[in-house]
Amino acid sequence: MKYWTSGFGWSLLIAFLLIFIVMLQAAVTAYRTVPEDQAQQAFNQMMTEREKLTATDIFINNLRSTWTLIVPIIGIIPFIVVMHNTGWIIGELSLVYNIYPSIVLQNLMVIGFTEILAYTIMLGENIYFSASTLTGGTSQAIDRTPHFILSTILYVILLFIGAVIEIMVISGA
Repeated sequence: MKYWTSGFGWSLLIAFLLIFIVMLQAAVTAYRTVPEDQAQQAFNQMMTEREKLTATDIFINNLRSTWTLIVPIIGIIPFIVVMHNTGWIIGELSLVYNIYPSIVLQNLMVIGFTEILAYTIMLGENIYFSASTLTGGTSQAIDRTPHFILSTILYVILLFIGAVIEIMVISGA
């Protein structure tokens, strides 16, 4: 079985759209419903915490908050919750900056491309592996396992690269 199949390609597209839609929905909801003082408080807390962050801190946080993607089917739910919470924070930041959330999210998708790519690959693999297992049984799961491992390795590497880029952006390098 090849790593790249049309089914996996569709799973990646679905994964990206799911990530984007969940984050956008949460961001817009927060932007419209959160009081400005609460958004300002969240912003201040984030600015304080960001001063002492390292690339390792960011990598470990991102890995810890999304590791459930490695668990087929079940791991999707906690990941969606994390993406929703991330979108909510984006909405609060949008409110502080008075910029509509879709614009902020689009910019973050560009800046955080490798991180979003990591999430898309792992979520897409989870969706594809789960669908293959449910429709083809254990033989499909066994055939796909090496590809699942490859996707997991890519996910970890891309998360690390994304953390390094994020710390460079934060520090203004």
